[in-house]
Amino acid sequence: MDRGRIEAQVKDILVEKFEIPEGKIKPGARFKEDLGIDSIDGVDMIVYLEKSLGKKIPFTDLIKLQTLNDLYETIERALKEP
Repeated sequence: MDRGRIEAQVKDILVEKFEIPEGKIKPGARFKEDLGIDSIDGVDMIVYLEKSLGKKIPFTDLIKLQTLNDLYETIERALKEP
């Protein structure tokens, strides 16, 4: 899956499930400060992403996430692993 498709899936989840305006969804957007995603929402977001992608994302990678770009890179790495 390419980066554009990853970004599109993340955007769809953020818009549909968390009602975040598309204009706020930018690579440098911070989860809590810019998007209003708290820790509970973050867990829900990861569950939606894992179901959508059909792949688990390592927890150790998730706790380091600060921005959407961090999430995109983490997903790319997870999808490359067997």
